Amino acid sequence: MAVDDALDLLDLLMATKLLARAERAERASTRGRLRSLPRFAAASATLAAVVRVLLEATAASEGTGPGGWEASDVVSHTAVSLAEIWARIEQVAPRRQVRAALDVVVELSPPPEEDADAAWREQRIANDRSPERRVRRQWSEEAR
Repeated sequence: MAVDDALDLLDLLMATKLLARAERAERASTRGRLRSLPRFAAASATLAAVVRVLLEATAASEGTGPGGWEASDVVSHTAVSLAEIWARIEQVAPRRQVRAALDVVVELSPPPEEDADAAWREQRIANDRSPERRVRRQWSEEAR
């Protein structure tokens, strides 16, 4: 009976300390993500403006809509040159800024093939150091 009480007390203490540590780690992680949001938002806005220019150029060259390009391009369905597209893009943002924005978005975004919850699950597994797991590990080591 005393062993059961001691194990219950140990379980309570371990869970309390582990939960507090996990909560602190989660708060720190959340603060880090919140700090990166302004950079991510600015970079995303830059890339969105660039993609809009690209889509407008595509629409103009395909004749599906003016998209802000010259009427002669739309009427003749002439392909818009890469130089013309970059000239339009640089009116929105210089190449250096576009590259920097892309670097920020790539840095702060998970890879496209990654499961959205995979990082969360990995963190939970890494933080799962429950007393039961420790006891099982210790017993398996002692049994060797």
